[in-house]
Amino acid sequence: MKITIELDRRLLAEAKALAVRQRTTLQAVIERALRREVIPPPEHLLEASPNLEIGPLGILRLKRKGPSLTVEAYREMAREIEDEDLQRALPLRRGGKAPPPR
Repeated sequence: MKITIELDRRLLAEAKALAVRQRTTLQAVIERALRREVIPPPEHLLEASPNLEIGPLGILRLKRKGPSLTVEAYREMAREIEDEDLQRALPLRRGGKAPPPR
């Protein structure tokens, strides 16, 4: 259905930019926003499972548990894994036995 509405220019520009970033249409962005505002959240689903929440886009998702993984934390874990792999590999090159994995 076609309608005519007046929107704030900045809001319209943000909505258009969001549509481009999400590779969708302005119509789809506006419809999703209206649905989030008009249709009540599925509370019965939230009550049924304490592991669910409604995300910022109004979509049901799993709750995050614990701290978020930062890029630096990921890099540190990767360095630790590489160090452990290296320690296990060195004795093999010398003809020894590899230490048991942790």
